[in-house]
Amino acid sequence: MLTTSFPRIKEGEYAGPFILNLCKELVKQGLDVTVLAPHHPNTKKHEVWDDVKIHRFQYFWPARLQKLCYGSGIPSNLTNSMLAKIQLPLFLFLLFIYSLKHSRSCDLIHCHWALSGLVGVVVKKITRKPVLVTLHGSDVLFLGKNKILDSLMEFIFSQLDLIVCVSHSLKEKAGKYVSDDSKINVIPNGVDLSAFNVKQDFNLKGRILFIGRLVEIKGVRRLPSIIKRINREKPEIRFELIGSGFLEDWLRSEIKKNGLGDNVLFSGELSSDEIPTRLIESDLLIIPSDYEGFGMTVLESFSTGTPVVGFSIGGLRDTVSDGVDGFLIEPFNEREFAEKSVFILENKQLRKKMGLVGRKKTEQKYSISSMAEKTKKFYHTLNRDCRGG
Repeated sequence: MLTTSFPRIKEGEYAGPFILNLCKELVKQGLDVTVLAPHHPNTKKHEVWDDVKIHRFQYFWPARLQKLCYGSGIPSNLTNSMLAKIQLPLFLFLLFIYSLKHSRSCDLIHCHWALSGLVGVVVKKITRKPVLVTLHGSDVLFLGKNKILDSLMEFIFSQLDLIVCVSHSLKEKAGKYVSDDSKINVIPNGVDLSAFNVKQDFNLKGRILFIGRLVEIKGVRRLPSIIKRINREKPEIRFELIGSGFLEDWLRSEIKKNGLGDNVLFSGELSSDEIPTRLIESDLLIIPSDYEGFGMTVLESFSTGTPVVGFSIGGLRDTVSDGVDGFLIEPFNEREFAEKSVFILENKQLRKKMGLVGRKKTEQKYSISSMAEKTKKFYHTLNRDCRGG
């Protein structure tokens, strides 16, 4: 398993927990899984979690200066950090070297995000091992904007044995660069339902939650306007913003400028162990993103019985059923976004109905065990085909 993001601590990490959950579930289903991921200061380079073998490679020295991975995410880090740009070539080279080393004992290579897929294709040329990639969204946002990168992605896709997208929107976007439709499939991210209890009390708690990196793509620049509109109708409502990123200082300034400081709590990065409780204590999760490849926070919110309001973009069109378990708003109508949020806040029975429908849908369609089972079937098919039956 090659990935550019992976939990740095076993319990409660916010970075890539869905990949760790997939790995653990695959092990439960009888597979031997090894993960290769970027190193981060204060993490071990080699360890085993629940029989998942983990190797982390250092890509810059000293370790404290590693700036490409984690934090605000690779795309945002590359945009905002010159040091991250400098580190990219060395990162790719070392990812290739360590991938080559650890692939000797594996049957296939599963890459997460397109950057890992690029390395996986090169490793495949040498090892002849089957390679598949899972695209999560942020890795294909540049498609259609740069002809050179488009050509590179088209080449990568042509060399892969299988392409997995976490949403149908992502499949449609990436599919334009795939000549063989049979190579591209959809397997959503799965959620570990055992980590989430369903709220028992649907009385108004007076709290709206935002969870995500404080970066452009998460719609952070819309938050002050949306919060102000909701506050105008429901001044007693409090907002909790969970996450950090390059736009945090700007957002704090705008919140203060609009006189909303008493209504907004900046909680920073919280562990994944703390998220379920925060969701249970909230009436609503808002997702004002420009784009979501999937929207893992939707499933986490539904798992606690908390409805969602977001724009009708990307993977949210897969996970949120408009008017059933939340609302999807025409992009990027901030007025309607606020109105629908207020509508949910003012209707207890609607909140309860939406929340319980969301939980049931998550149980039926998005459990981590069923997603791992689908993934395992693709593994077996690839191994069989590459061995000639």
